[in-house]
Amino acid sequence: MEISSFTIILIIIFVLLKKLIQKEDRIHRINKNIPGPKSKFLFGNLFDLKGQVHEKINEWYEQYGSIYRIEFGSVSTVVLSEYSTLKEAFIDNGEIFQSRFQRKSRTACNKELNLANSNGEYFNHLKKTLANEMTNQKMKKKEKIIKRQVFLLSEFFNEISQQSPTNSGGISKEPINNIIKMYSLNVMLSLLFNIHFPYNSNSYQEELIITITRYFKSTGLPYPSDFIPTLYPFLKNKPKEYFEDYESVKKLITKITNDYQINHMLEINENSTIEDIENYQPKNILESLLKQYKLKNISYDGVIGSLMDLILAGSDTTGNTCLFSIVALVNNSNIQEKLFNEISNAFKDEDENDIDNENLNGANIITNNSSSLDNLSYFSDRIKTPYLVAFIKEVKRYYPSAPLSVPHLLTEDCEIQGYKISKGTQIIQNIYSTHLSPSFCSNPLEFYPERFLDSNNEPKIIPFGIGQRKCPGENIFEIEIYVFLVNLIKKFKLSHPINDNYQLNDRGQFGLSLQCPQFNIKVESR
Repeated sequence: MEISSFTIILIIIFVLLKKLIQKEDRIHRINKNIPGPKSKFLFGNLFDLKGQVHEKINEWYEQYGSIYRIEFGSVSTVVLSEYSTLKEAFIDNGEIFQSRFQRKSRTACNKELNLANSNGEYFNHLKKTLANEMTNQKMKKKEKIIKRQVFLLSEFFNEISQQSPTNSGGISKEPINNIIKMYSLNVMLSLLFNIHFPYNSNSYQEELIITITRYFKSTGLPYPSDFIPTLYPFLKNKPKEYFEDYESVKKLITKITNDYQINHMLEINENSTIEDIENYQPKNILESLLKQYKLKNISYDGVIGSLMDLILAGSDTTGNTCLFSIVALVNNSNIQEKLFNEISNAFKDEDENDIDNENLNGANIITNNSSSLDNLSYFSDRIKTPYLVAFIKEVKRYYPSAPLSVPHLLTEDCEIQGYKISKGTQIIQNIYSTHLSPSFCSNPLEFYPERFLDSNNEPKIIPFGIGQRKCPGENIFEIEIYVFLVNLIKKFKLSHPINDNYQLNDRGQFGLSLQCPQFNIKVESR
């Protein structure tokens, strides 16, 4: 039965009148003493948060300080900035700031069963399961898989460098963003499923990367239907693209997971006892999740949802950091040369070892070429490259991968920086402003790796957020970035396609992860 336009108008008028005569609820009454911008009737500050949301949040931070209040429709929201404020909330009062704020559009997709959006004991169990598979000891054994992907990506850069007949380097025919994100996606697919995509222009692969990028851009945006309950029945399927992208990625991950169980987990089947399952030793993150599912500790939707978290975040967040690293190298040629000299001196006597291709073969989408890679280790070689380590930290500070993180929910009343905040308030970690604040470091708008060379006085960066919900895949991220940059800087000189007087655009586009602008690049072999 269709609702007439007249009926919709009456409903809206009723809601507006009800809002006018309604007394302030408890949350708004307690939070009203926190400073913040004036909000508009019914919609609050939602219309101010279009486009570059992180830049608007930063503008308000500069005006109102490290703690301020905004209204997401009817949802009272407090934005926390600066390390001391975030520490007071998420470390000193971590238990009551741990929970996720649940948005209806997200819950409709993930049912609150994935790692990123679940709460309580279910979340703690998921986090423990994944953390046990991401220890440094276990990641040392997986480092070879990451190095394999770096080598394959290096072949792509080598092809670009050979495009010029004068040996003066070549220019990429297309923006390199999708290929770099494919590297990060392949790392996660290799770690989880022992599969990867080839590095070439394949329409399916490019569409997958585009879908993931679009999903991460849209999932960070505030939708009115999530924050104005009376609008949800009319807008619950909006934006349509968000739901379609989620289902597209979910369908792929579900198929790969089902195939993996059939082909690799032969020891566990319908005849297995609880004791058999408990004694099973998982070979990777996926098997650990599936084991917990077989033990009925998590649901199958929880398995798929958490795998999606790892794959989506792993490919988009890490991929964008790799891209911003390249932008920083091109825009700061003096820094690039310092890094080249350091890496050349640190690894000039290293031999190349054949990378064991065992367990890297999978479905038809896998390339089976054998390869070799420089014999370096993130865990033992970082000490040889202090300037590179400082450069990576500066990239994470200057281009924070998750500028506003994922919103939290305060579960008890709490006082932060002298302001009382009500339970039920949505809390935002403003990582973007924290990293670019003069209170964080001197000359924060200058890209300056040297600020991290003094370990006693270096700034405390929080690129993965702060507190109990900090990203569990941080060490995977660190290995990926380090090995990627050592190989790239050692083998190639990177520059602007026109000449060194030009700068690549480095203004990130807002999303759940900060999106690097599309760019082409000139590549010369060293």
